[in-house]
Amino acid sequence: MGYSLSVVLLTSGVLILLLIPATMTQGPKPLLAIGGSTIVLGLLIAFWTWVRGGTKDRRHSSQELVPFLDVESGRVVRIPASEIRSGSVQVQIKESQEIVWALAEQLHPDDVKHAEFDESTREKIRHVQALVAEQYPLSFEEWEDGFRRDAHPDQEIALWLNVAEVYAELTHNELNAARRKEVFQSLIACMTTGPEAVWKVLRPNLLSLEEADHIVKRYFMRQASK
Repeated sequence: MGYSLSVVLLTSGVLILLLIPATMTQGPKPLLAIGGSTIVLGLLIAFWTWVRGGTKDRRHSSQELVPFLDVESGRVVRIPASEIRSGSVQVQIKESQEIVWALAEQLHPDDVKHAEFDESTREKIRHVQALVAEQYPLSFEEWEDGFRRDAHPDQEIALWLNVAEVYAELTHNELNAARRKEVFQSLIACMTTGPEAVWKVLRPNLLSLEEADHIVKRYFMRQASK
């Protein structure tokens, strides 16, 4: 069974991806079926608690077991958090509503859902394209096609704008191409997980732990201010 991705962006800036069987034609169900100030307040409190904390407590325990989706078999298994591979993303299985980890390269793009965008939206896409061209050298047509396949393209474009602008901000004086690449990879990890879960896949190499922590905080603080 194939799967496709949709995005739900919570008020705190936490990204949750919806994993939907590609054979289904109905739109994705919202992650949160209820709303209200209680949920919003709770998310904001959790976010600021995270911001004020240090990196040490957020590093996962090697004994922690987390749900992982075997896309080929469709089975969810539990594996040690330390075995989650860099580049993994969090997705939600539509049938069970369970949030699990999965390998991004095993997930399939959905069909085109939207007509060509207006010029205002295209300008945002061009802005993203220009800022991350070094790391993600797609043509404008490829960018637009990808966003047209998203269930909520405005939200997805906003996420990429945040990635692109934080990337430009943090790398404009960085002369080391490999370090610039790691900054970008760190931001993608932020976009495809959340402020706590990101530390399960974020493994700095050329960047120090303090630098990685700054990237994570800058991404989510900027996301929360939108």
